[in-house]
Amino acid sequence: MYSEVQLVLKGALEYTFDASDSDIGNIIRIDKVPEHLPEELSKAQASLENVMQQIESAEQEVGKPFPQEQELKDKLARITELDVELKMDAESPSAMPREEISSCNCNEPVAL
Repeated sequence: MYSEVQLVLKGALEYTFDASDSDIGNIIRIDKVPEHLPEELSKAQASLENVMQQIESAEQEVGKPFPQEQELKDKLARITELDVELKMDAESPSAMPREEISSCNCNEPVAL
């Protein structure tokens, strides 16, 4: 019956534990809560220290250059060049559809 019941001590912090079958057992557990608080504090401090190390490590990684950064820049520049060439080809008369070529008022003959 008591295995599903939890007692919660609240103050500046909160401490939860399972209730026992006896009232005296619950009183003893409540009395021992202050004894467990230093242990809980050390667990929380260790967890905080771990998170702080992860943050520091992440900040160092952000500062490092991307290993393939130059390769990425080169490829992006090449893509930009190809886009420019493709736009120029699309605007040239040889790339126009036949209907547009036939309606073109050009003085020079157009190769089809």
